[in-house]
Amino acid sequence: MRAGVHRECFCRSGFRRVAEIVRDLADALDYAHDMGVVHRDVKPANVMIDVRGQTLLMDFGLAHLEGSGERLTQDGSVMGTPAYMAPEQADGSCGEVGPASDQCSLGVVLYELLSGRIPFDGPAATVIFNHLQQAPEPPRRANPVRSKCSPDRIDL
Repeated sequence: MRAGVHRECFCRSGFRRVAEIVRDLADALDYAHDMGVVHRDVKPANVMIDVRGQTLLMDFGLAHLEGSGERLTQDGSVMGTPAYMAPEQADGSCGEVGPASDQCSLGVVLYELLSGRIPFDGPAATVIFNHLQQAPEPPRRANPVRSKCSPDRIDL
């Protein structure tokens, strides 16, 4: 089993494989959300690919069970990995963090797989500020070399 989906590995598996991985993660999140669970820390380090090539979403340590009434964090506190946070998660609006936040984080994972980098990089405060204040550069412009890879080559 390989831990994490690695950004260095773009031009090996193909765009189709990236789409399959993101689809599988979306399916896993859909199931979790149907069960009332919000992951709150979707990122490549929490994704594993098993020996059969199956994508697994791991580490539900920051997960929240919706409707439980239990608050693991206070409003204004930030939980998760800043580079992959949804804006409502980054600004500490804990009451607003829900399934859409996980979907936003999955979008950051997709961005990274396509461009080879995260949308915003730097110290946590800078990343959070940028998440809240600006749109990321389009993936094709973020890494023009990747956009020239043949459609059947992306490495994960």
